[in-house]
Amino acid sequence: MSEYKTEEEFLRHYNPNEFDRLSMTSDILIFSVSDGKQENYRKLKEKYFSVLLVKRKDFPFKGKWCLPGGFIRMDETLEEAATRILAEETNLHDVFLEQLYTFSSVKRDPRMRVVSTAYMALIDKNQLRETLYEGASWYRLNIKEENDMIYVTLENEEETITYRAKKILKDETKAKSVNEINDKLGLTKVEEIEELENVLEEMTKDGIIHESKKHEFLLMKNTKTLKCGHLSINRSGNGFVDIPGEEDIFIRNEFLHGAIDGDFVEVDFVKYQGEMEGRVIKILKRDIKNVVGEMIKIKNKLTFKPDNDKLDIVVKLTKDSIRQCVEGHKVVVTIIREIGTRMFLGKVTKIIGHKNDPGVDILSIALRHGIETEFNNAVIKELETIP
Repeated sequence: MSEYKTEEEFLRHYNPNEFDRLSMTSDILIFSVSDGKQENYRKLKEKYFSVLLVKRKDFPFKGKWCLPGGFIRMDETLEEAATRILAEETNLHDVFLEQLYTFSSVKRDPRMRVVSTAYMALIDKNQLRETLYEGASWYRLNIKEENDMIYVTLENEEETITYRAKKILKDETKAKSVNEINDKLGLTKVEEIEELENVLEEMTKDGIIHESKKHEFLLMKNTKTLKCGHLSINRSGNGFVDIPGEEDIFIRNEFLHGAIDGDFVEVDFVKYQGEMEGRVIKILKRDIKNVVGEMIKIKNKLTFKPDNDKLDIVVKLTKDSIRQCVEGHKVVVTIIREIGTRMFLGKVTKIIGHKNDPGVDILSIALRHGIETEFNNAVIKELETIP
């Protein structure tokens, strides 16, 4: 039971030092596609990728080439930080960035606990008006596979960087433990083994590797029956898993095992009434952040109902976030955390308007599908350059 009677009283006495703090950084991956040399005019020019790198000025890794990146200030958003850092380190401005991924391995930075959110853009470097700062350079990217090795080469006019990776699980048909995998890699430092475990964890979440109950690993493509894909739920409550390049897998409601619409899942096959059907055995990723819906009353209590009928979840809202809400309001709810099977705690972060107001239905649909209804300066400036 809380000793505080109001939100204001709680915040006045709140002590943020009771919790460990981490630092946030933003890293930016800028690609460019360019034409190669045309050696035969009868053939189309070969295309090649380039990636923009900057040379580190300070420790750690002083003098090494890396992606543009830096720490986020207390008064800026992730996107604002990415835009600022890119301009400060490369002199590139007004580049439209898309959020790519968040990297949160515990010991990924030797200085302290750092979580990094990566942004990405694909541009034409030959159309840039700005001149890159000294210490920023385009590197041509080349990836080649030979037998059990992968060679990644980055090169510009002055130097070449080469990285080799061994495909140790490529031909394995039996799951291997971390120790067995390390026997092939020959890692000796504790930090290296911890990094190996982090990489295996990330690859498992991405559906590249299967992790067994015994914590042994096998390439997903080398398993006999396992598949990974995104789950779609229909109105009857059953689901289909979209497997790229293959037929969708039907999942009966009782075999969803807590998975919801949009989850990235690992599935196996089970025989049901003589037919082979899928069943969810792992929920690998759940990317549910914002949900659009309507405020309704059930037993005289204001409750949130998602617009997406396929989203079979219950969202309990914080009391303070619904003080301005009334029955019929269309709202955006930000999920705070999962508190049970298909049950979440959330808060209203945007009141779109009343469902009977003109245009609210269209705005609700746009926000539900992640379509921005407001644009930042970078997008507006890019639109202004269109003839």
